[in-house]
Amino acid sequence: MIYTDYAGPSCPTPPKGGYYEQNRFTDGDGGWYSLGGGGYVGHGCNGVFASVPMSGDPAKDANSRVMWWWEPGTSAKSCQLSVYVPKGPNDRDVAGHPTTYHVLTDPFDRTTKYDSFTINQAGHRAQWVNAGSFAVKQGKIGIKLLDRGDDWSAGWNLAHHAAAQMKVTCRT
Repeated sequence: MIYTDYAGPSCPTPPKGGYYEQNRFTDGDGGWYSLGGGGYVGHGCNGVFASVPMSGDPAKDANSRVMWWWEPGTSAKSCQLSVYVPKGPNDRDVAGHPTTYHVLTDPFDRTTKYDSFTINQAGHRAQWVNAGSFAVKQGKIGIKLLDRGDDWSAGWNLAHHAAAQMKVTCRT
């Protein structure tokens, strides 16, 4: 192991890394909202997480995105990624079924995507989920949460994706 770090809402910003919420908007229960607990507590993170509204279509994205990124350096060849799936006061706060993530060199440049994964957040609340091991390119790794998802059918009214803490452990 040559590098390990956390990123997410309420976590210390990693060196040359970070966490960013893109196109955040408020619209009552239909918009973004933050919850003060239910996320990971430790390593400087205090459990805050964001609930991100779904696009309404499981095959199409709207404009809400969340990005996490790290720069472990060029000696890192791969990073094991763990995603913390929080638990909110309401099931709709953490309801990705599934939540889609892209793996990129630069989380702000969609043309740098080289992998993806999904997590069934609704089935993994209040736990770490191993998302897999991914290559490090140009000494960097970034993750982008997409907002595609069904938030209107029976049982999923106003469902949101959760954006919480992530951890990378990188190796040569």
